[in-house]
Amino acid sequence: VAGEYQRRIEEAQYGTGMELVVQWYAWLTQNTPDVLAAQFAPACFAVVYETQSAGADVQVLRALADTHSVLGAPSYCAIAACASARQEQVRAHAAECIAALAGRGMLDPDAFSAELSWLLSHQYVQAQRLVCTLTDAASISPLAGWRVCQVLQGLLPVVGELNRGGALVQLLAQLAGEYGVSVEIPEVLRLKMKGSTVLAKNLRALSALSPHPTELARQAQEQALTILKTNPS
Repeated sequence: VAGEYQRRIEEAQYGTGMELVVQWYAWLTQNTPDVLAAQFAPACFAVVYETQSAGADVQVLRALADTHSVLGAPSYCAIAACASARQEQVRAHAAECIAALAGRGMLDPDAFSAELSWLLSHQYVQAQRLVCTLTDAASISPLAGWRVCQVLQGLLPVVGELNRGGALVQLLAQLAGEYGVSVEIPEVLRLKMKGSTVLAKNLRALSALSPHPTELARQAQEQALTILKTNPS
């Protein structure tokens, strides 16, 4: 298995015609996007560590962004890996994918945060890069920003054990303030609110927020209602 995985990583880096291969496979698996994501997982995780890429990762992101099927763990895992890519361009594509899914009502914040939590806890993705990607995604539309806020809330139980987990809390505090929501601090983080660390300061800032109406929240709600009216199922 290890040998096959390494072969696929090298193929994703240097293989010719990889973009066409992924496009063809994406068409073949258009009703099962998780199969596509699992098949090209080595390509998506390769970009976390390498700068050389034959473009398979970007094509996977584009296919997932356009899917009309419900995404599962393999798809969110692929998106998460690309969101932590070394190349800024790949992270930009991941941000666009996240925003596109949110804009069509296809992003499940709970499922995405579950995959991110596991990957972050096992150090398969980097918090700092992820913050950059989620910040970009949140800026694309009001609804995308709200979904990112929900994803970040799902990450709270694990941020205390992460390297630079305070950056994730900082982004959450910023978005929660912009959308006028309060966020409950998990019990596991209560003791970490004391002190002068970046995590402690941002946890205290987050806990101080109180609910209030905002224009951004209104716009996000309108976008969500439009999706429901367009596709009530």
